[in-house]
Amino acid sequence: MQKANSIAPRLFIFPAVTFIAYIAITLCLLSSGHLHEDAYILYIYAESLAQGNGIAYFPGGAPAEGATDFLWMVMLAGAHYLGLDVAIAAGLLNGLGLGVIVLLAGHLLAPALGRHWFYFGSAIIFLVALFSQIAQASLAGFSTALYCAFVAATFYLLYARRLLPLVPVLGITLGLLRPDGVLIGVTATLIGLYGAWRQGVLKAYLVTALISGAVGLAYFYGRYVYFGHLLPLPLYVKSTSISTLPGLAPHLNWLWANRLLVLLALAGLALNHQRRRMLIATLPVVVLLIAFMFATQSQNAAFRFQAPGTTILLLWAALLPLAIARLARRAPRARRVAQGSVAAVALMFVGSQAHSTGGIIRALQGNQYIYYFSYYLDEYLTADTTIALTEAGRFAYWAKGEKYDLVGLNTPETAIHKPSPAYLERLDPDLIFTHTAAMANYGDVCQEDVCELTPAQALAGARQDTRWQEVDYGVQRAPLAVLKHLEHHPDEYRIFAVRYYARHEHLYLVKKSGRINLDDFTRTLRYSFTPEAIRSYLEMKQAPGFTGVFE
Repeated sequence: MQKANSIAPRLFIFPAVTFIAYIAITLCLLSSGHLHEDAYILYIYAESLAQGNGIAYFPGGAPAEGATDFLWMVMLAGAHYLGLDVAIAAGLLNGLGLGVIVLLAGHLLAPALGRHWFYFGSAIIFLVALFSQIAQASLAGFSTALYCAFVAATFYLLYARRLLPLVPVLGITLGLLRPDGVLIGVTATLIGLYGAWRQGVLKAYLVTALISGAVGLAYFYGRYVYFGHLLPLPLYVKSTSISTLPGLAPHLNWLWANRLLVLLALAGLALNHQRRRMLIATLPVVVLLIAFMFATQSQNAAFRFQAPGTTILLLWAALLPLAIARLARRAPRARRVAQGSVAAVALMFVGSQAHSTGGIIRALQGNQYIYYFSYYLDEYLTADTTIALTEAGRFAYWAKGEKYDLVGLNTPETAIHKPSPAYLERLDPDLIFTHTAAMANYGDVCQEDVCELTPAQALAGARQDTRWQEVDYGVQRAPLAVLKHLEHHPDEYRIFAVRYYARHEHLYLVKKSGRINLDDFTRTLRYSFTPEAIRSYLEMKQAPGFTGVFE
């Protein structure tokens, strides 16, 4: 007991350091760069909810469940209501989640190591977590670290067979944080049921399971009544695939990117005498990864969809020193050599991940025009400006107007029935903004950052001769539907192909008789490519007069 008590205070040192370090990196990034495209989409819904507009994409818009991370959205909405910026709130919550992962890994590590080796091992775990893909995706603005903290807690309870009645509570929390968390939660609850029976806590377990199940049913019924659809809109979008097993390649790429961590994790499994427990506790995440084999993992920043798997790899690796300690009980020198080898491989992994983390940060600190364009264009928009777009994050976050996503993240018709020229005809937007998604190429006719096209040039650049109806995947179908709409109305729009990174992948159609002044649009678009236009997220948020599109 004395030994356990002496260990306990040390366990919280590196989780606290993790939290502080992650928040520092987050604030640095927000002061010098921006967030990922899809993160902005959820922030739009969170701010809408906080301002009393319901879960809608623009003021006065119909309820739309384009934000799949329900509990994450509610947390950010609450923070925004209290006056805290949503991106900073996301950083605090993810920093807390990353700290919890380090804490649980430390609990697994602690019994194996003496004082000095414990500090050294905890420092390595801190570095692995801080530069892991879990942290990378979180820095981009997603809920990844907080979500994975609950994944780690679920694994820990099932593996340690402690506090099993809490497993259903963790399960429903995972399901409310992310819809795919339901697979982890349900599987973990079923596994925990058997463990609770073996431990004689079945009654308490059933009580928490029934309460958690009731919460889940109430949420599912409530969201169906509110939105009128069985599933969140992004799940309809991602259920469409362009290959038989769309998740296979991302899984293989994820494993290769984490090959050193995989090596440590497999060694931890092979040498641990509790490997059966490890496998059973991992089963909920295995079910999730199998399900993802059949889903299109669009915008999979830093392998965020595989992040629960990364969490398991980290925890398995944390169990490796314990296995070494038990195997080398009577050979302290061999034990030190083995632990040193493990530390060396882990530090090699940290080095490679630090390099990729730097790459992600540099990308988010980039000076692409799209970070600022709608921020400046907002001055010339009104609340009733109608905008149809496929880039529903950064552009929509800073711009006023009625915004309809052609891919379907806020629009049931395009999510379920797919974008079409007929839908654009009914919408009659003042502005159409689409990413060409390799469905059109304007490199031959465009040399400058902003290039105005004739209708003939715009249509000539299309692949598949604008046969939009033959393409089922919404991301690729949308630009073809836009071009088909242009084919029907060639004289109604000014057309601009705009450089995004190395290619002219952004296409704007501005209606000549619409609510957007053409001179204001072109002047603002060209200004967004100048050095004077560059602003960070926090600079834009703190600019005098900025209140946000929902306020």
